[in-house]
Amino acid sequence: MSFRRVLHKLATDPVATVRSVWRKGIVEPRQYGTPAGDYDARRYWSNRFARYNESLRGPGDEGLSDEQNQREYQAAGEQFMALCRSLPVDYIQANVLEIGPGSGYYTALLRQLGVRRYTGLDIAGSLLPTLDAQFGGYHFAQADVVRLPLEPGSAHFDLIVIIDVIEHIVDRAALAAALSGLGMLLAPHGRLLVAPLMDASQRHLFYVHFWSEQDVTGCTPGLQLEAAAPFRQGKLVALYNPPRAG
Repeated sequence: MSFRRVLHKLATDPVATVRSVWRKGIVEPRQYGTPAGDYDARRYWSNRFARYNESLRGPGDEGLSDEQNQREYQAAGEQFMALCRSLPVDYIQANVLEIGPGSGYYTALLRQLGVRRYTGLDIAGSLLPTLDAQFGGYHFAQADVVRLPLEPGSAHFDLIVIIDVIEHIVDRAALAAALSGLGMLLAPHGRLLVAPLMDASQRHLFYVHFWSEQDVTGCTPGLQLEAAAPFRQGKLVALYNPPRAG
C-alpha cells in the first residue's frame, strides 16, 4: 500500500484506518507470524476468505470498499487481458494452471479467452466449492505453491498464471521454491505470467513482500523474458520456456 493511499484512507475514514493499522501491525503478526519471520499463509488466507466470502475485499484491499476494489480489479483485468491477447497462445487448446484463483476474478478472464483445460490451485480451501459451482469443467484443488507435489513428467502446462500471489510469499527461499517448481511444470514453449513486480524488492507487511523483476528472473534462469506491461503499481511479465536442444 502506497503512502498516498494511507493518507487518503486516514482522511476519509480515520477510525477504520487506525483499527486496520493496529490489526495488521500488531494483532495479526502475533496471530499468524512465525519466529523465522514468515507467516502461516494457509491459516491466514483461509480465515480471510471465510471472513469476506466472495467479496473482492478477500483477495484485494481490505481497506477499500467492494466498489473501490471492483474498479481496481477492472483496471488490472484490462491490463492482464491486453497482455494475454498479445501473446501467441492458443487459449482454446492450452492446458492452463492458475495459482491462487481466490474468488475467481482472473479465472473468469481466462474463460473469456477461451480456456477449456484449466486447473486452479489455492492455498485456502474456503472458496473452492463456490469456484467448482461457478466454473463447470474446471478443476480446483487446495495446494501450497511453495510445496507443489512435483512428479516426473508433470511439465505439461502451456500457460501458468500467478497474479497477486507472489507478494504474499514473504521469504526469498520460499519464492525460489515456488518459482522453480512452476518452471518445472511448464511445457516447452509454455509461458509463465507473473504480477505484480515492483522496481525494488521491499518487505511491506507481515504478509506482504514486493518482489522485483530481477528477483523473479533470478529464480527462473531457464525462462526468457518475453513481454512486460504495466499492472497496478508495478508490472506484469510473461516468461517463455524455450524448448531444450536435444
